[in-house]
Amino acid sequence: MMCGEQCLLRGVGSAHPAKEDRAAGRGLIKFKKGGGTTMMKSKLIHEHGGERTFALIFEMGDEVMANLISFVAKNGIGGARISAIGAFRDVTLGYFDWEKKDYRKIPVQEQVEVLSLLGDVALKDDQPTIHAHVVVGRSDGSTMGGHLVEAHVRPTLEVMLVESPEHLRKQVDPESGLALIRL
Repeated sequence: MMCGEQCLLRGVGSAHPAKEDRAAGRGLIKFKKGGGTTMMKSKLIHEHGGERTFALIFEMGDEVMANLISFVAKNGIGGARISAIGAFRDVTLGYFDWEKKDYRKIPVQEQVEVLSLLGDVALKDDQPTIHAHVVVGRSDGSTMGGHLVEAHVRPTLEVMLVESPEHLRKQVDPESGLALIRL
């Protein structure tokens, strides 16, 4: 789990949510960052044939990637697709530099609209990983996009996460050095 000791799952000091919360998909995840507490809400809205659909509603100040990783780990999700719209107060994009085999970070320190956020969940070494790309709109109408590294929500982010009945697996690609989905 990326958020380490900063993650606190709902429950009396428990590392696991109450059974009824997990079954109903109503778990709340709290993060303490910089002395404040932010909350993302989730709801299971559809389940059929091994596929589950969750609505995840992020609130002001929530950090997106840490919350997503925590949610998929807590719910045992190893294969899913993600889509979202909303807005960020700031975002760090990533651009994969093929020559360096590393992501170049691109900080965007301004309010932006999330025009499109698409991604997937897959397992790497039996741990869920999220690969997401985002296109954001600036106040002048220009856009920026790339790999979603980190983002803070303002005022909301509405995420639809659809779990696949079969989990996807990633393996490190020797040419790029990236963990890529292998079928």
